[in-house]
Amino acid sequence: MPFQLSIQAALDAQKTALDTTINAARDNVKADNVTQVNNQTTAINNNVNTKTGDVTTSVTGAVNAKGAVKSVQRGSVNVPGPTAVNVALATIDPAKSFITLVGSSNNTYGLSTNAKITSATNLQLLTPNGNGGVMCWEVVELF
Repeated sequence: MPFQLSIQAALDAQKTALDTTINAARDNVKADNVTQVNNQTTAINNNVNTKTGDVTTSVTGAVNAKGAVKSVQRGSVNVPGPTAVNVALATIDPAKSFITLVGSSNNTYGLSTNAKITSATNLQLLTPNGNGGVMCWEVVELF
């Protein structure tokens, strides 16, 4: 029986040593896995941030390319007959802007009213037929 006890003790010692080795290996694997997961998470977050930036740039470019409205300026001015009236505008890009004549207080304006953007900061209205009245206008600038 003492021989069996010594064999049992030797086996128990080996089992304890093996358990210690296995636990240490598990801890190393866990630490490596945590590090790998953290690195992959960081890489994914960086990729998402990059893609978000790409999408923002793409959407902004698409909006700009499609001619979305950048600004709208509206007003009304008395145009007294065949005289040109200049209206000051906030700075616009004339090449990317257009005018809409919204209405007037005088029905004779119609097609006889001329409007043009003469500079980045000026709108000129003219009624060449001599009829005066209040003209409502709108300048739309696109991206």
